[in-house]
Amino acid sequence: MTRKEKYSQLIKELKKYKNFSREKIEKEDLKYFEELSILARADILKMTTISRSGHIGGALSTIDLYLLLWLCLNVNKERVNDPERDIVIISNGHTSTAVYIALGIYEFFDINDAIYNFRLADSIFEGHPGSRVPGVEWCSGNLGQGLSVGCGYAYALKKKNFHNKVFVVMGDGEQQKGQISEAIRFANKFNLGNLVSFIDYNHLQASGDISNIMPNNIAMNYKNGNWEVTYTDGHNFEELYKVLREVYLKRDKPQCIIAKTIMCKGIKSLEGKYEYHGKCLSIEQYNKVIKKFKLNPDVSDEYIVDDIKTIDTKRKEYKLRQEKIQEEKKNSIEYKKGKIEGKINTDIQEIYPAGQLISNRNAFGNTLLQLGNNNTKDGQDPPIIVMDCDLSTSVRTDKFNKRFPDCFIQGGIAEHNIANVAGAISKNNFLTFFAGFGVFGIDEIYNQMRLNDINNTSIKLVCTHNGVEVGEDGKTHQCIDYISLISNLFNFKIVIPADANQTTHITNYIASNHGNFLMVLNRSKIPVISNKSGETFFGENYDFSYGSADWVRNGKDGTIISYGHMIYRAVEASEILKKENSYDIGVLNISCPLALDDEKIFKASETGTILVYEDHNIRTGLGTILGSYITENNLNCSFQKMGIRKYGISGSPDYQYNYQEINIPHLVGEFINLKNNSNQ
Repeated sequence: MTRKEKYSQLIKELKKYKNFSREKIEKEDLKYFEELSILARADILKMTTISRSGHIGGALSTIDLYLLLWLCLNVNKERVNDPERDIVIISNGHTSTAVYIALGIYEFFDINDAIYNFRLADSIFEGHPGSRVPGVEWCSGNLGQGLSVGCGYAYALKKKNFHNKVFVVMGDGEQQKGQISEAIRFANKFNLGNLVSFIDYNHLQASGDISNIMPNNIAMNYKNGNWEVTYTDGHNFEELYKVLREVYLKRDKPQCIIAKTIMCKGIKSLEGKYEYHGKCLSIEQYNKVIKKFKLNPDVSDEYIVDDIKTIDTKRKEYKLRQEKIQEEKKNSIEYKKGKIEGKINTDIQEIYPAGQLISNRNAFGNTLLQLGNNNTKDGQDPPIIVMDCDLSTSVRTDKFNKRFPDCFIQGGIAEHNIANVAGAISKNNFLTFFAGFGVFGIDEIYNQMRLNDINNTSIKLVCTHNGVEVGEDGKTHQCIDYISLISNLFNFKIVIPADANQTTHITNYIASNHGNFLMVLNRSKIPVISNKSGETFFGENYDFSYGSADWVRNGKDGTIISYGHMIYRAVEASEILKKENSYDIGVLNISCPLALDDEKIFKASETGTILVYEDHNIRTGLGTILGSYITENNLNCSFQKMGIRKYGISGSPDYQYNYQEINIPHLVGEFINLKNNSNQ
């Protein structure tokens, strides 16, 4: 009998516990659970020894839980994308070996693929679990975010009136993270009785005992948040099953299970040693340890690990089935349903007249309300969730909140939590908007957005109050690095509308297109852009296309390139240059700084002079992006950047721009100097 056949035999004996259908584990079945546990632990050690890296401490303390979860929960290899499946979120991603072994045992994939390809280049079985692996819902690794992700899933499932449960597996040291407290409060506020937090309480973290590193009353934190807390023995299958079943059937409030476990459980010589949090055994240590395991004689030969050369040969023999996995995903329920963004009605009913003073944030709020109205059918709420962190009046989501209160999440001053909640909700077929100030929605939660981006979420992040244009609030609230930060996230797109009408068009665009978008908006009232004839430039017939720039003004003597709330100032400067200096200057609006319009930039370079004008850190904004672009494409033109060179102060936008030397007179003077220097 092979090892895999032995696993199949054990699962056949234990499948009666699916969906927690039995009140308790029968005494005669405990021997099957124990044998399953021993084999799984041996595979964890084999996997990490073969890869010569990995975390064994937490994997050995959590494997018993994982074996029970994927045995008993309402999910299996045929239902990895069923919208009504139970969800398991792994927050403590360093337990990945236990995750892979448990999923492999239940045939979500070939277990040998995981064992021989763990941490191998191009393998889906990375050091921390990624969502390319069937059965893994969320790519994790950064501690403290998993409970927020679980909140997002639980909220979305509750909104759909589904009855599945969400389990979030976490470490005890991880509980020191402040974001977890934010998530605890969120779950209580929204009465997420379908959410379970499971804590691996082995008392150790990477640097030692948790009580010495940072004392933390874990149970009290949850109880204070009105969660129900239960203790259990994380290695006693009979007791663990009973507790899991009880919380699985409850719906009244969120549940927390604190499981007392032992790091490196199963290796007597290493149990309770924190040094093996992120350490694995050598081949010599492994072979010595494995002989002490009570392995079934029929499979014991499969656990012998030979020399490195033999191991590497075996690793190459196992071919990953990634194409098959991707094909299975394409045929899944989730794929067949399509993306929510493609089904959104974006009919426009309001175009603002040229010259009207209105802020882009106001236009966003109006369009958001219109989106809600457009997508309300038969008295049902629209499939839209809008999220806010105590700023709804300022970011103009208050109208939507008043009209659709059941589609609005007020998360309080807890941006880190809401960022991950938004990411999880967006993966559950809801159009998800998260609005905030730039310094909070970009600067403060960069890491959360990075993890969202890695997990292929579809968040519409809308940030108002950007640049020194924020004004009197001062430097702490003036976000001047929005392009540079989000440009590091490979799947995010940045869109920066120039006026209220383009804001309307872009809001509708991101609402109907899948993926992560950052839309950057200004705070102050600015004039609606007109063309030379005085008509609205971004009118009813304007068709926004991501990556396409707009010639707001054409010119042959040079080009001012800008975006956002600086465009109208650039237009004024071009008119002054025309009137006072007879320069025919073009104004090119680049609203997508990460997707440059080749044709229009080449045309701008042919005017001989390009000046980039922006309310952004001059080191890292559009000017720097274009400077690299011009050099890489050998464009022959004079080039200059104008932007923010120091932190702002309190004062009006006009005062700020004078202080930074980027007001309209400075822009005119800078352009004249650039032209004069280029003519010498």
